[in-house]
Amino acid sequence: MAWTLTNADVIQALPILADHYEKADSGSTTTLVSGRLTDLIEAEIVGATIGFLTGDNAGVDATITSYTDSTGTFGFSAVSTAVDSSTGFGIVYLDYTTYINRAYDIVKNEMRNKGLDIDLFLTTSQVKELHLTKCLELICMSKRQDADTDDIYHESYLVFKQNYDGELVNLKADYDTDEDGTIEEVEEKQSNQVVLMK
Repeated sequence: MAWTLTNADVIQALPILADHYEKADSGSTTTLVSGRLTDLIEAEIVGATIGFLTGDNAGVDATITSYTDSTGTFGFSAVSTAVDSSTGFGIVYLDYTTYINRAYDIVKNEMRNKGLDIDLFLTTSQVKELHLTKCLELICMSKRQDADTDDIYHESYLVFKQNYDGELVNLKADYDTDEDGTIEEVEEKQSNQVVLMK
């Protein structure tokens, strides 16, 4: 996989998928303090995944290794930049890695059925968006209860399914046909002409 899809990406795209969605009060490269998240159950929080949504650490996941309930202080393995009061984050007790991996397999299979190798797309931003949309579709499908307009997960599932189908048909990204790691002029013209009809 030429890109990484994280729990933070999933939460950023649909915040209701976080068990806790908050902003830090302060922190460091290994801690985060949020006074609104005190009195949680330590045994449930330790081992949960924290995804950073804003700032230099946006898109990064970390596993929570400690929690002080009186202050709302979370510890985790070091991130590249210190957390501050502008850092948004989400916490999930059960991470979405299974859905991330399943969505990738589905996208890879769809590409293979169209005669394409997903690993040969050199412009990964749109392929990553395709992956994220399929992942969100799968998560919402698994969480829906009533399959009607009152069910936010059902309605979200329908939106993401439609978005995925549209994105798949209209995908435009550099495709390295000869697998040499660069896009020549001929390949660039081919990439722009790839139409992934259903």
